[in-house]
Amino acid sequence: MKQVKDAVHYWKSQRFSALVLLFLFPWCIYLIFCINNSNLLIESTWKPLINPLEFLFFIVILFYAFHHAVLGMQIICEDYIHNPIIRFFLIRVIQCLSIITYVILTFTIFCSNRYFCF
Repeated sequence: MKQVKDAVHYWKSQRFSALVLLFLFPWCIYLIFCINNSNLLIESTWKPLINPLEFLFFIVILFYAFHHAVLGMQIICEDYIHNPIIRFFLIRVIQCLSIITYVILTFTIFCSNRYFCF
């Protein structure tokens, strides 16, 4: 019974993250176009992220993109890796690498913007 509850939870979580990404992805494309149209100076490149609300949206889209990717890779590992020890280890490695990458990326974006830097 626990496997069914976990499967339903993963399914709902995957669909919710897809829905959030569906609504935030057009904004992210607009942000990328704004960055590409700038003159590639650091101050002008991160200018769209000066607004705290836009910065928050960017961090949220990064979180849900990583979360969505980890859930997808976890389902693939559960379906196609039959050795439980290797499957458990690989899922944990994917989760840890995703968390580390997200934290480093968020910290880098946070500190590269001179308005938010310590």
